Amino acid sequence: MITGDIQCGTLKQRDRLAIYRKANSWIRRHKIKAFYNLVEADQFDTGAKSLIELAGLGKLKPNLLMMGFKSDWQTSERQKMIQYFNVIHEALDHYMAVAILRVPCGLDFSNVVREDEDVELKGSPDKHWLLKGVETSSPTTS
Repeated sequence: MITGDIQCGTLKQRDRLAIYRKANSWIRRHKIKAFYNLVEADQFDTGAKSLIELAGLGKLKPNLLMMGFKSDWQTSERQKMIQYFNVIHEALDHYMAVAILRVPCGLDFSNVVREDEDVELKGSPDKHWLLKGVETSSPTTS
């Protein structure tokens, strides 16, 4: 499995490294066999296109894109809706299957990740400043 975050805008290298380390440690701690990548882009669909094109090599190339259901489509800006649909079209253009996951309470797991961070950071307060104030956006939170 290949997982990814799309950060709209630019990050400092220190913040980028902190996000990368945090994501990889979360994946290892939960015993998930996956690769993680962080992409910076001006727009969500541009970042998703980069992830789709660059993810995997040869037979390791993924054939499924899983996204979160866009539950705020009635109030969302038109441009964000267009970007969401562009990602779906991009995946289909690359002959990938598209799965849109919809769960009753949404896919915002930031509280769960924060609880994991608190447990991880209790023994090492020097790491906390690296993770403070860093926000990411991902296709699964749309």
